[in-house]
Amino acid sequence: TRPEMMAVFLEPGAAREPVRKQISARLPAGVPVLLMDGVAFHRYLDGLVEQWRVLSYFQIGAAFLIAILGVANFIVVSVNDRRRDFALLSLVGATPFQISRCILLEAGVLAVASLLVGMVLGVSLEAYLRFTLRTGVSGWEMPWRPDLPTISILCAAVPAAALAAACLPLLDLLRQPLASTAQGDI
Repeated sequence: TRPEMMAVFLEPGAAREPVRKQISARLPAGVPVLLMDGVAFHRYLDGLVEQWRVLSYFQIGAAFLIAILGVANFIVVSVNDRRRDFALLSLVGATPFQISRCILLEAGVLAVASLLVGMVLGVSLEAYLRFTLRTGVSGWEMPWRPDLPTISILCAAVPAAALAAACLPLLDLLRQPLASTAQGDI
């Protein structure tokens, strides 16, 4: 087996470039080698993490679309299953605004709960990945920071999308006279 990684520590103030040239000269020709000092290596690792983050944005987008479809499906099924309940509420005096508010509140609570769970799991996974990559590969621990712009966008987009997903079944429910739905129950 060949070594995959080697660390060379220099005395403070030592010139790095002559050492780099000596190491390169002793390696066989054609051997792929990446020679860099600690600062460059940290930048290289940061670049790898940034590439991973860009790929994760696509995964976040796909997960977001799937989640919205799931929320929309859940709300459609929920509204259809409770159509008679809403009709009975309407007969006892509930206004369409109150029924709408009930459905939108349900969608909002679902969105906030899923957002909280998703954020905790997502931030934990990213922190673990960064810790593993930086400590396990480089031997140095480097500071970690959450991706606040993405978190901010998701905090606004997830509830907005969930409320938008609830609008279609809500409009369908309110288009039809609710009193006629409850006729069989009276």
